[in-house]
Amino acid sequence: MKNIFILLASVAIAGCSLSEAEETVAPIPEKTVEEINAERGDPCDCIDESLLAIDVFFDQMNAGAFKTSIEFNAEFSLTMQGCMQPLGHGPADVAWNSSMTECESFSVIREMMIMIQNSAEKLKVSEQEDFVSSTSDEGANGVLDRLQKGAN
Repeated sequence: MKNIFILLASVAIAGCSLSEAEETVAPIPEKTVEEINAERGDPCDCIDESLLAIDVFFDQMNAGAFKTSIEFNAEFSLTMQGCMQPLGHGPADVAWNSSMTECESFSVIREMMIMIQNSAEKLKVSEQEDFVSSTSDEGANGVLDRLQKGAN
């Protein structure tokens, strides 16, 4: 009986302390989609700024500055940082992308992105062809060994 009383008393005390802790934590108000995207600025200004960065990347790409798809992707990732980068808030990102489509220079950036995507695909295919041709004399075991070494 004494053990039951102690158990009930400790549950009651724990319950009181939890409710007090819960009351001291104020809920964090969530921002609306409009507030989130307002903090990003003007979507058309974002596209214009991004066009400048993409233009530099495009020049590097056409000059053959990227020898591997890893270099290519890393540099493109840096280029795309900033206002065009998704925030991870689905509705806000969708609304932001939709608002950018209304900008005058959207078609230009879209065309450049398609050309960049095509170049990335060509580079990847070229890397795969180089890998296959350089391992053709090694046989399956040689290819597996090289893949394993590349993974380490």
